[in-house]
Amino acid sequence: MASVRKSRWTTQRKLAWASIACADIPAVIVLLESTLTDFGGPAMPWVWWSAFLLFIVTLMLIHGILPRPRRVQVNALLVVLIGLAVALVGFYPEQGWNALLFVVTAATMSFFWRLRTVVVVAAAQTATVGIVFASAGWPLADVLMGLFAYGNFQVFGALVMFAARGEADARSELAVAHAELRSTAALLEMTSREAERLRISRDLHDLAGHHLTALSLELEVLSHIVRDDPGREHVNKATAIARELLGSVRAAVSEMREAPVSIEAALRSLADDIASVQVSVRVRESVPISAEHAVIVMRCVQEAITNCMRHSDARRLDILIDADTRGIRVTITDDGTGSARVTRGNGLTGMAERFETAGGTLEVRSQAGAGFSIVGSIPATEHGTTARRSVTTAP
Repeated sequence: MASVRKSRWTTQRKLAWASIACADIPAVIVLLESTLTDFGGPAMPWVWWSAFLLFIVTLMLIHGILPRPRRVQVNALLVVLIGLAVALVGFYPEQGWNALLFVVTAATMSFFWRLRTVVVVAAAQTATVGIVFASAGWPLADVLMGLFAYGNFQVFGALVMFAARGEADARSELAVAHAELRSTAALLEMTSREAERLRISRDLHDLAGHHLTALSLELEVLSHIVRDDPGREHVNKATAIARELLGSVRAAVSEMREAPVSIEAALRSLADDIASVQVSVRVRESVPISAEHAVIVMRCVQEAITNCMRHSDARRLDILIDADTRGIRVTITDDGTGSARVTRGNGLTGMAERFETAGGTLEVRSQAGAGFSIVGSIPATEHGTTARRSVTTAP
């Protein structure tokens, strides 16, 4: 088993910790006010601090710092985060720094939601700042200053997050392109090595094999000519050596044609340098995989990795290849968001066609919040055995 561990210090993770640091500023100020000044802090401290801790936990769930339950959607967590921010500002309107939590929510939702939705929610949050400050008896000038300041802070946070989101998307597309390039290189190397091995085996069979057969026949004729000659013993030895050499050449040709394709090394190369997903690869080959079937398996794994990186929001991808006397079975699962309805695009359709061409099947399973799985199977065939026999019995 080969398990590839990747760094989780991604763009989103950095932004998550920056958001947590920003959210901690109001908490530190409230704590200092409650302990070192006469303000006394929130009217209901246990409610405020409980809501703040829940705010931080929700933020960590959204960004994946804490493991998010599969059935809990990010959109639902974002709504909860915004509601908690409104509650925290409303519970302690005397402290204007609490409105920084709206900057955190604006930046966070900008990483997931469209611009139009972010603008509407940010405007509503800015209006909430004005309403809360006015209800707390702030002077009009301070209310207007708060509206202007925190409105602009939200715009700044949203713009920064949209820029980071674009960078993250670009990195993701680059990683996908890199994975596809590695897959193509691995396939090219595998097929080139297989083609070279077959070429050498054909050359040995066609050239050395035929020449040694002709030499054996000539020595056989010579042995009849020099039947009573003292050199007959040496001719017989030469004939035996030629026949033994011919058998060795035939065995070498057969062995080269039957040499298994090393698919595990190629699959491991696909899992390398994928930072956004932890990929686990296991290959159990009690029966060697043919070159033709290896290409099908490689293309299937490549498409699964690409789909996982682009669509699933998964943290882990498990790949299991079983090859035995019954055939080949490919099982690929991830822990992503999944989908209640699976629509086969060009990638999955092409994957299924490859398996069906080899006489196999492809099954795709998914549920909302329960990840995505692909199970492909190719039945055993006697084609390879028949081909090897024909090579072995050839002169």
